[in-house]
This record gives sequence, structure tokens and C-alpha cells, in this order.
Amino acid sequence: MTKLKKLALDRNQMTGRIPNEIFSLTQLFWLGLDTNCFNGKISNQLHSLKNLELLSLHDNRFKGSIPTSLTQLRKLCKFLHVIL
Repeated sequence: MTKLKKLALDRNQMTGRIPNEIFSLTQLFWLGLDTNCFNGKISNQLHSLKNLELLSLHDNRFKGSIPTSLTQLRKLCKFLHVIL
């Protein structure tokens, strides 16, 4: 699955933290995790997804600030998130 380019897991009532396995999908350009029940802090490991162009995290239960490591995602042009 390392060649996976698009992962849409939105609206699945997923809970807990973002699964660590997602961070090994380095070819992803689209990651949709919105409208679930993820909680805790947004992981700094998102910076490992260097090809990410769209990241959608809105309508979850994240707390804390948006990690500064997201600035390392040079291809990211759409970041959809609600105020924490």
C-alpha cells in the first residue's frame, strides 16, 4: 500500500488518534480524515507525507495547536481544518 495516492476516510466515525500506519503512506497526495471523532493533538508525523497536496481534518475533536511541522509540506495547497 505504499503506492497509495489518495485516502478518504471521512465520515466513518473513527475515534482515537490518527493511526500511525497512515504516516508510512509517503506517496499520498490527498488525505481526507474529516468528519470523524479523532481526538488529541494533530500528529507531528504528518510532515512525513511530503507529497500531500490536500489535508482535510475538519469536524474532529483535535486539541492544541496546528503543528509547525506542517510547514515542511511544500506541496500542500489545501488545508481544511477548524479552529482548535
